Order: sequence, then C-alpha cells, then structure tokens
Amino acid sequence: MVRAFSFFSHLLNIAEDEQQHRRRRAHAEAGSPRRPGSFSHALDEVHDVGHDALMHWFARAQSRRCSPRHPTEVQRQSILDTEREIARLIAQPQGVERDAAIHAEVLRLWLTSMLRLVRLQAADEVTNGVNYFPPHLSAGAAAALCEFEHALKERFALAELPWLPPFLTVGSWIGGDRDGNPNVDASVLRTALMLQARLLFPHYLEEVNSSAASSAFPRA
Repeated sequence: MVRAFSFFSHLLNIAEDEQQHRRRRAHAEAGSPRRPGSFSHALDEVHDVGHDALMHWFARAQSRRCSPRHPTEVQRQSILDTEREIARLIAQPQGVERDAAIHAEVLRLWLTSMLRLVRLQAADEVTNGVNYFPPHLSAGAAAALCEFEHALKERFALAELPWLPPFLTVGSWIGGDRDGNPNVDASVLRTALMLQARLLFPHYLEEVNSSAASSAFPRA
C-alpha cells in the first residue's frame, strides 16, 4: 500500500505538470494579458530601463542551473525513464493506443522496485547525474533565448531580432565536490569529465552537421 501511494504521488505530479503546461499554452494562444513569469511580463516590469542599458546588463549576466545531487537522493534511472515516457505520452492526443501505452508504462513502473539493493558509490552518482541532464536541455536553453529575443523585439519595437549572449547555462558539481562528499577523488572527477564529454560532444557534432546540412553553402 505504501508503494502504491508513492507511485500514485509521482503520477499525480506528472499529470499536474502537464495540466499546467496546457493551461499556459492555452493562455498564450488566447491572447490573454501577459502572465507573471513570462518574458514579456518581466520586460514590462522593467519598462523604465532603456534598450541599450538592458542589453549591456545581459552582456554581463549569468544564470546557471546547478544541480547538487547525492547518492541517497537520486532516483533509479529506470524509474526516471519510465516517468519521462509517461509524461511524453500524456502530452499526446487522447486515443486508445495512447491510453494502452500509458497503462503499459504504469505497469512497468509498478513492477520496478523503488529501493536499491546496493548502496550507490560516488561514480554511480556521476552516472545518474549525467543521465538526468540529457542534451535536449541545451536545446531548451537555446529556445528560451530565442523566445526572449522575440519578446525584446516586441517590447522595444526593434526592426530585427537582437542577439543575446548565452547567459543561460546548466552546471553541475557532481563528481567534483571535494567538500560535500569525502568519497570524491581524482578518479571520480576524471570519470565525471569523461561521461560529460561523451554526452555533449556527440550532441555538438550533431548540431554542427545539422547546421551545415541546412546551409546554402556546399559542405566540404
């Protein structure tokens, strides 16, 4: 019964997140007043700041989402993957196939143990942390910057889109926190760097190849 209520709480959070996302999307499509928390609303709050001063501020701004995670706080990767798939399916249009797929994923979640039988080591923490930040987060940051640039153009009635420096970044001290985790040593740091490089460099190469393929210039 405890497991059932625990999984029910997870599923309820997923459903509520998707419901809020749909409300925000419908709110924007309906042309409603600018919602607090949106880029347009934030720009209205600083209406006394001129465009040049604001762009100068962004040139020095840094916003980094840094994740401190510890082995005792990390969910099992299998559970995270299943919950992500359930969230993806909930966002799809309703239908018999979608409902059957959700049922299958919920059953998979129920058959997965929430507790680990083996205590996590520092290297396991690194692996889980890297898997928690897939490359699509960098695409999300780029999309947020693009949305903000359009909001700036609208707010200041600019002739063309302004260019914002990449001040939105994702960081992590997993595998390098020598103060918080006594088990982190040079080998763990080396493993963290290697795993992050293996995750990011293929993503960068894919983006470069995609840009080159869509360019009007022939590739070498």
